[in-house]
Amino acid sequence: MGSFNVACSVSNISIGCGTPIVYIPLEKSQFPNGPEKNNMMIYTHCVYSPLALPVFGDYDDYGGIENIEEGDSTKAIEDWFKMDIAKFCDFETMPSDSGMYVHREIWDLMVNKFIDEGGKNNKGEYGSPSIEKHLKWLAEWKEKLEGPSCEELTDYRLECVKTKENGTEEEAMVALVKYEEIISHLPIHHVYVSHILDAGMFREYKTFPKIYSEQVKQGKLFQELAEFMQFICSMGAVNAHFFPAANGYQCGNPYMSRRLYLKAAAITRESLKDRERW
Repeated sequence: MGSFNVACSVSNISIGCGTPIVYIPLEKSQFPNGPEKNNMMIYTHCVYSPLALPVFGDYDDYGGIENIEEGDSTKAIEDWFKMDIAKFCDFETMPSDSGMYVHREIWDLMVNKFIDEGGKNNKGEYGSPSIEKHLKWLAEWKEKLEGPSCEELTDYRLECVKTKENGTEEEAMVALVKYEEIISHLPIHHVYVSHILDAGMFREYKTFPKIYSEQVKQGKLFQELAEFMQFICSMGAVNAHFFPAANGYQCGNPYMSRRLYLKAAAITRESLKDRERW
């Protein structure tokens, strides 16, 4: 087949041989087109959802990734799938349904340079109030190692649901407040099964929570999960979703890409002027 470029699924920038990249393995969403079957794809995971945390390395010029950066995350993938991380990322042997590439500089911008709808840089808060509580739990995970077991937390949740279904509105509120108070003081490795990876930001991903169970319980993957949360938040901000990009020309066409991006920048400038007049 010969060598060929791939494209960044967030920016559509063409990626050539040796370019630092982020590879995100994907699996078909368990809720095609979203839980409400919304064909407008308002969620980042309406068609595909992440199978695992991203893998970092360099593009190998033939649809794959080389010079892979190994760590706790890749070790968890190898343990779960019983295969070497290189084979996991190889399009001929990978167990995932698909995958997407992100240019490493685009990834860094999405994680570290988030700007909210009001034009404020919220980098210090990881960008969005919707993930602040998750990151708070992640931080507490490093500080405290005692609390109810995952089984006990599941019992609390069931009590909450049961009260909501069979009790009065006041009783349901009391049960909910009790549950929220319990989990708000727990480290992530106790909240893991019942809230963060199973019911939080990753609640609708099929395989993702299962892969990292042991590492999370051991207090690992704080930075990886925090950065991935921010990346997902930033994807929504730029209208991106988990999906492989079209490769296009074999070696890309930077001239046409430049023309497109300049026009997009001009349109965006006008849009910002309109917003500032609101």
